[in-house]
Amino acid sequence: MRQEYLLLPLLLFSLFSCGDNADEATDVWIGGEIVNPKYGYVLLMKDREIIDTMRLDDNNFFMYHIDSVAEGLYSFHHGEYQVMHLSPGDSLMLRVNTTEFDESLSYSGGGARKNNLLIDFFLQNERENQMMPELYMLSPEAFETKIDSLTNERQKFFEVYLKKDEPSESFKSIINANILYDEYSKRELYIARHSRKTSNTELQEIPASFYEHRGDIDYNNASLKNYYSYFRFLNRLFDNMAYDRYKEEQGYDRYSYVHTKHKLAIIDSLVESDLLKNNISRTNTQRFLLRAGDQKEVDEIYALFASMNKDPEDVAEIQSLKTSIENLMPSKRIPNIKLVTEANTVKDLHTLITKPSVLFFWTSESAQHNENIHTKAAELREKYPEYQFIGINTDTHFRKWRSIVRALGYNTSLEFQIEDIENARQALVLSSISKSLIVDRNGDILEHYTNLFHPDLESKLLGYLNQ
Repeated sequence: MRQEYLLLPLLLFSLFSCGDNADEATDVWIGGEIVNPKYGYVLLMKDREIIDTMRLDDNNFFMYHIDSVAEGLYSFHHGEYQVMHLSPGDSLMLRVNTTEFDESLSYSGGGARKNNLLIDFFLQNERENQMMPELYMLSPEAFETKIDSLTNERQKFFEVYLKKDEPSESFKSIINANILYDEYSKRELYIARHSRKTSNTELQEIPASFYEHRGDIDYNNASLKNYYSYFRFLNRLFDNMAYDRYKEEQGYDRYSYVHTKHKLAIIDSLVESDLLKNNISRTNTQRFLLRAGDQKEVDEIYALFASMNKDPEDVAEIQSLKTSIENLMPSKRIPNIKLVTEANTVKDLHTLITKPSVLFFWTSESAQHNENIHTKAAELREKYPEYQFIGINTDTHFRKWRSIVRALGYNTSLEFQIEDIENARQALVLSSISKSLIVDRNGDILEHYTNLFHPDLESKLLGYLNQ
């Protein structure tokens, strides 16, 4: 039955395309199968704009038609996301299993070869990144030799591809950028590793020639503004350049006010493309605000961001985040969100806080995190009985959550589910499932962004008890 069903979308695709070389076609067909779907739809996006919502049928397939398409990079989103290259005439079929999203992704149909190459290069870079701790130990000269070898392998792989296919200039430029900026990223990682002294670090002296790649950078390639290889490289480069400005004064901290101030100033001076500048400045301002705890610093970083980002939607998004963060500043009372009990009653958060408390969050979609966070919370409860550790579930299925709580033997008096996840996500700025908050017995905020596994957490807990 599965084979018979698969034949239908493939047959329909064949009616509208003659393969990768459908030069006369201007439309595009996109379809595929989502194995173990998390939602009933797939989002198709260009940059930050949602083109459409592609609905899954009862067999977890979707199909979508675009009358005309501008050639370039797009992305599809279903819990996670990946980029793909679309050209007029493509008829692309994808298959992905959400349990191993990137590793399972494959394409067939018109436009498949180029997109399979994109995911192959992505996975290759992930494998290479796992080698980096070992490569850090090499001398600069040996490191360059190894990185040059990896780059040559990619170039040879692309040359083999070109003998079998004739991609557009647009796609060639993307692959060339991938090869170039992944190499440059690794160079910047090496520079970062050997410019930040830590207790167990043996630093290598880096010769000036190692930095020569910085003279060969296009800071304004708007067509690549959301492509991970390019965007990731620029962020790593700007992090290193920012640290150079303050390393004599304090240690490296990419989330700090000092680091963010210098990094935004560098972005503003080097990046002329409004599209790219807006994208990078928004991302880095958001990263700072999520952890900020000083009102003056928040105001100054926001003012710097607003002076360089002219996109009204970006400014509105960051303004909204700034307001939410200001409501979570130390000494502010934690927002009184509503929580559902195991008995299916609704409680105000304020009524649950009867002594100093640590709030942590979890979801059934991440079984490993769920297990780890509850094990850590149980350990901390034993060591710090002065605190209550409250587990808050962020899912929307009450019965499923309750069955997990009961099956795993969690303390139901300390386990709750959020009633209105959208309201809570904004009020508590739930940007990460790893986030935790610390409040005093009155519900006044002590820490709005910490982590049960943070190495400084226990010293903070003791410090607040001794105040």
